[in-house]
Parts: sequence; C-alpha cells; structure tokens
Amino acid sequence: MPRKPGSLEQARQSLVDLQVQVETLREQRDQALLRDDDPQASRLQGRIEGLERASRTAVEKVRLLEAQASREANERHAAERAELIGRIEAKFAERDAAGAELAALVSQSDAAFVRVLELGQEIADLWPWRRDELGATLCSAGAMTLALQHEIYRHARPAPGGGMPHTAPPSYPGGMPQDLMWTMVPSRSARPLTERLGEASAAATRIMRTGINTPAPPPVPIVLPASLDTSAEAAPDPVAAPVPASNGHAEAKDAPPPPNPELSLLLSELDALVSKPMGPVEDAKYESLSRRVKQLS
Repeated sequence: MPRKPGSLEQARQSLVDLQVQVETLREQRDQALLRDDDPQASRLQGRIEGLERASRTAVEKVRLLEAQASREANERHAAERAELIGRIEAKFAERDAAGAELAALVSQSDAAFVRVLELGQEIADLWPWRRDELGATLCSAGAMTLALQHEIYRHARPAPGGGMPHTAPPSYPGGMPQDLMWTMVPSRSARPLTERLGEASAAATRIMRTGINTPAPPPVPIVLPASLDTSAEAAPDPVAAPVPASNGHAEAKDAPPPPNPELSLLLSELDALVSKPMGPVEDAKYESLSRRVKQLS
C-alpha cells in the first residue's frame, strides 16, 4: 500500500523523541543510583529498556520507510523521464513532417524555376532579341536567377548588428538584396517578383511592337478654353519651365544638358560588356549598370 504523506517524517520525529527520552531517563537513573535509591533506579531502568526496544523498532520502521520512499522516487523519475521522452519524440515527428513539407516545396520551387528558365529560353529563340532586351524581359538565365535571389531576400531576417542579439531564425538561404540601401529592410530591398515579371512582359510587348523599350509618356493635360471663341491649348509643363541662370536671364528651354562623365563611363562599360560572350555574371552586371544608366538619364 502507498504510504501516507508525511509518515516517514513522523517516524523520524518519533525516533528522535524516543532517543531524547532514553537519555533523560538515564540521567535520572544515574542520579538515583548516586543517592542509593535503588528501587527508583530499578524502575527507571525498566522504563529505559522499554524505550530502547521502542527505539529499535522505530529505527527499523524509518529504514523501511526510507527504502519505500526511494523506490517511489525512482518510479516517479522513471515516469517523468518516459513522459519527457514521449514529448520529445512527438516534437521530432512534427519536425520530420515539417521537413518533408519543406523538401517537397523546395522540389516544387526548383521545378518552377526550371520551367521559368525554359520558357525564357523558348521566348529568346522566337524573336531576335538583343542581349540588353533579354535582361530587360527577364528571359536570360542570369537575369532571372538574380531576380529570384532578390525575391528570396525580400523575406530575409538580417542580423541587427551593433552587438544586438539576433533572436530571429536564420534567413532562407540564397537571397541577396537588389538595393543595398534597404539591406536592413528586406521587404523594400526589391519589388515583388510578380511585379517585375509583369513589367518585363510589358517591356517585351513594347519592344516587339515598337522596336524600343520606352514606356509611353504620360498624357499632356488639356486646358479647357474660357469661352467658345478660345481654342484649347496644352497646359504649361511646370517641369519644363525655364530656370533662371546665374546671370539673371532665363536659360533656353531646349538647351542640351551638360555631359555627365559617369553616364559616359557606364555606357562605355555596357558597350564593352555586350561586345563579348555573356554568362550569368555578365548578365547580372549588365542589369546593374542598366539600372544606374536609367537613374542618370
């Protein structure tokens, strides 16, 4: 039968009480013997012997209760250990299921990536694209690979730096920011891949139908005439208004802009790049240089 709570502690306390009583009676017996009170000493001796027998019984009881408590503690520890192992094994099962899902998604993602590249190659074979047009339309393997890396980084969790602890999980591998200025804000480091693909498809349509990859200019607003006798005219363009020169005269509206050394250098690099065979690295460099040329133009 399971022992009652506190029974071991009670048995230990009873043993201590018995031992104290025995010591007290022994002192009283010794005092009686010194007074030559043999009858009293005999009575005290009888009580001492009875308490000593009770003490021996109490010692055995404590020993048995301690052994029982040790067995129960071992059983509880074994049960707790088995329960912990079961919970950990359940977590491993969840981890394995999540890992299987991840592996399937990686396989699906790779298959989709290969299909996108295959379609890009098929498109490249159907039209006499220039190399820069293949990059603009995301039909080259290098441009598409770089766009995918940018999309992966949009979901990254970069380390905060500055000695601050990085408590977030590691980022999905393979990503890189398109705009380094937004490295610490991954969601703004690049436009979503779906948007970029849509823009690339629109660029392809413009190239095939017009021969150039230049978006249509915004419509010029029309100013309605104040009366029926006044003809309509285009609204003045605030951007194209003459800018006062340093000498106080207005600068000519159609004056050519001053040459930009950086733009000239970038154009030279682009010409040199397309004049030789290009691979994924060259395609990525071409896209980067083209973005900068667009910013300076």
